[in-house]
Amino acid sequence: MRDEAIEALYHAGIEPEVPNSWEQFKVFIKDWEIFPVMDSGEIIGAVMRQGSELHVGLKRRPAASTRGVIRATLMDTIKRFGFATTRLFRRHVKERAFCERLGFR
Repeated sequence: MRDEAIEALYHAGIEPEVPNSWEQFKVFIKDWEIFPVMDSGEIIGAVMRQGSELHVGLKRRPAASTRGVIRATLMDTIKRFGFATTRLFRRHVKERAFCERLGFR
């Protein structure tokens, strides 16, 4: 399931942003925790976490009920570290709005 979630993450919009091939990306992400995001039995993306840093990649907008893994991972990260961080490109307006809805500033 981890490999399928990583592949969904890579092809969910991260691929054009990272200067790495699929094989290089798998090596880069090996030390990250991966939490699959499922919708109707299909892995549509993942939350990746390393320490307090989180990133989300989704192939499509999930149903409201599938957002639980994202919030649960965020809350667990804050509980563990006292805060959570993420980064994104300025041009990612929709992603910024999503992060703000989760509480990032």
